[in-house]
Amino acid sequence: MSFATFIGNQHIRDGIQQALKSNSLPHAYIFHGPEGVGKRTLALILAKSLNCLNLKDDCCDKCNSCYKIDKGLHPDVRLLLPGGKVSISIEQMRGEIRRTIYLKPMEGRKRVYIIDEAERMTAEAANSLLKTLEEPPSAAILILLTTSYLSLLPTIRSRCQALRFSSIRREELRDFLVKTYDYSEEKASHISELSEGSVGIASAMDPHLMALQQKKMVSLVELLLEGDNLKVVLEEASRFVREKGEKRELEEMEAKLLNLGGVFRDLMVLSSGGDRNLLVNKGGEEELARLAKKVDKEEALQIVEEVYQALVALRRNANPKLLAEALFLHINQITRRRGVASK
Repeated sequence: MSFATFIGNQHIRDGIQQALKSNSLPHAYIFHGPEGVGKRTLALILAKSLNCLNLKDDCCDKCNSCYKIDKGLHPDVRLLLPGGKVSISIEQMRGEIRRTIYLKPMEGRKRVYIIDEAERMTAEAANSLLKTLEEPPSAAILILLTTSYLSLLPTIRSRCQALRFSSIRREELRDFLVKTYDYSEEKASHISELSEGSVGIASAMDPHLMALQQKKMVSLVELLLEGDNLKVVLEEASRFVREKGEKRELEEMEAKLLNLGGVFRDLMVLSSGGDRNLLVNKGGEEELARLAKKVDKEEALQIVEEVYQALVALRRNANPKLLAEALFLHINQITRRRGVASK
């Protein structure tokens, strides 16, 4: 992907490209905003544009340099992230950044260091980065990516140019899915609604799988709303993670979480007397209306937030089975509170 094909947050894209053209890029950026809105994608586009062999103000996505950056093989472009670890350590910071950032680029014109989930730096790692920001090298640029801007040290924030990314408009995301993946407008609209304006989530979703799972969610939601037997709730959590014959476990669980969140979002709309045209799940309005009588809008909103927090945790390598069990128990507890209070 290039500046020309990047979707969403055009004002940020245009500002960065203009700074690139005028040779006025800052020594460090902070890209902050929700998951899946293009922060890492735009950071890699900038890295490619700074080192592209054919273009200067964008990337060609065809030369050897662009290919290496896309594959994570370019010696001058480093992506630092926690991975399966809880945090970004001082050892990672020293080994990946401090050791090389003041050296001349090996192949390209500029060294680029991208720190994903920057809010997860330890205090020692953050202080090490601060020293680098206080004495920025001329041949390198740092890009911090985070969903939690205020979790970064104020001294780090003050030494970087911060750019806030927003969720992508549904219509824009729908058109992108139709053009890029040849989806029908109906499928693309459904996915753009479920993904809550996240191009990363939308691009990872399988429309066929989503359609299959959507039909199972209503009965699951009813069980979670009414289930008094915790053993049954936990059994459903085990089935939610992996059913017989299913493959690609994590991708399927993402799809299930998005469908589950979509159902509760619809219940929130219905329980607050909202317009049925706003429903994500078309065709099952009567069944949803029946379920909406069993949950109020505050409970539905809280559950939607719980589901999307679970989705973020899954993408950060949380144990799927434990995640599903905790989520289902939380949903069950939220809806049972009202039942207990009314007795």
